[in-house]
Amino acid sequence: MSQAIKFNDYGVNDTITNGPKRIDQTLDKVNEFETHLMNIKLNKLESKLEFQKQTFGSHMPLRTILELHSVSKPNRPVFLTPSSNLHLDILNGDDETINVEDILFDESERENLDVHSTIIKNLRL
Repeated sequence: MSQAIKFNDYGVNDTITNGPKRIDQTLDKVNEFETHLMNIKLNKLESKLEFQKQTFGSHMPLRTILELHSVSKPNRPVFLTPSSNLHLDILNGDDETINVEDILFDESERENLDVHSTIIKNLRL
């Protein structure tokens, strides 16, 4: 039932052929504020990189992106206790607060608890 509104030559809804105009068809499905909240970390990173580019030069955003990329990879095998990834928190500026995620780890984040299958997967045997 959610069809696009069809207009006639004058830019008005043609009620005879399309029926009455529905309000839900005219409203935006996603609010602008909700979109901003979904992308807040990305927007924060982009503004940080732009500030670094203007202040320190064009090399600094590239260096920051490379550091974030290298730190975001897990440094230990998956079957060990999960890492709190303090380095990533420092680069993101989240090291001043202690969150629940820093203390309690979600068991569903572990991909595989079997040591042998992890080694076989890493060695591609």
